[in-house]
Amino acid sequence: MKKAFNSAAQKVVDWEEFRSKKLALENKQFSVGEMLFEGFVDAPYRGMLWVRRGLSEAFDAVRRRPAPDNAGSYYFNTLSYRETYFDREKLESDLVYFQKHGVGGRFQEKSAALARQAFEQCRDFSGLVETGQLQKLTV
Repeated sequence: MKKAFNSAAQKVVDWEEFRSKKLALENKQFSVGEMLFEGFVDAPYRGMLWVRRGLSEAFDAVRRRPAPDNAGSYYFNTLSYRETYFDREKLESDLVYFQKHGVGGRFQEKSAALARQAFEQCRDFSGLVETGQLQKLTV
């Protein structure tokens, strides 16, 4: 499964565009029960996981432990500094992390499939990485 997603080069997408497309897909395809589960259980739990993972990565950076090779990257726009972008490896790394630690297995699978679909619908900004307009965020 990982090979299929790596075969399409390094696609880089805008975080806000991805978030809006994912939300639109969830609104169309989630049932009312799934929306309630996502809003009251999954979203707060994912927020806690983001904090936990961020602290773990910060401590690893302080201890000078290298990040895993397949963790992906976030990017920033050197012209505006407002937009955040991320690549396919970052999406897959996050999805694997949340499926491993998440609640509601079937729900997590459906949510991950919608996230991948939203990622594919987003515009590709990988050309801006090649020109140097988008730079990797580093610690």
